[in-house]
Amino acid sequence: MNYSQPNFYHFNEDSIKLSHFICSKFSHYTGLKIIDVCAGSGVIGIEIAKELDVQSLTFIEIQSEFVAYLKENISTFINTTHTKIFQKDFLKLENSDTFDILVCNPPYFDSQSSRTPNCLKRKKCRFITKEVALLFLDKIVSFSASHKYIVISSTSLWNNLIKSYEHKEYVLTKKLKVIELI
Repeated sequence: MNYSQPNFYHFNEDSIKLSHFICSKFSHYTGLKIIDVCAGSGVIGIEIAKELDVQSLTFIEIQSEFVAYLKENISTFINTTHTKIFQKDFLKLENSDTFDILVCNPPYFDSQSSRTPNCLKRKKCRFITKEVALLFLDKIVSFSASHKYIVISSTSLWNNLIKSYEHKEYVLTKKLKVIELI
């Protein structure tokens, strides 16, 4: 997969595994409305749109550095799908739309207990505090989407935080699982 990406960050197999999981689970649906939160360069949403019948695809990404790559990837891979891009903090997003599926590959690492990189751009897309992660989970739970999925590493702070939310777990690999928030 030849996605355009910033030099400070590259997507990994987690994004592909989440998109394949969603595609296998929703292959019989049509006209899906999908929102991709923490979209980065758009890999998850684009991979889903390439495989499923997607009516609309909304990307939310806080870092402005990803937007040009996101636009390029949309035009390269899915120029027929209706898309919206919001370069905004998901926690501050006010949205009146409803979605069928919310997907999210959030920052994994606890910025208070991990060694953070010197590159501020990389730090922002890979590290999060426990307090912000809890706010993030609350926002996802309250968001207007029928199905809500986040991909988490078994070593991440999310693993402990998710326990207080009603959810289902789908193990993809030894170190990776998809969480469906209910």
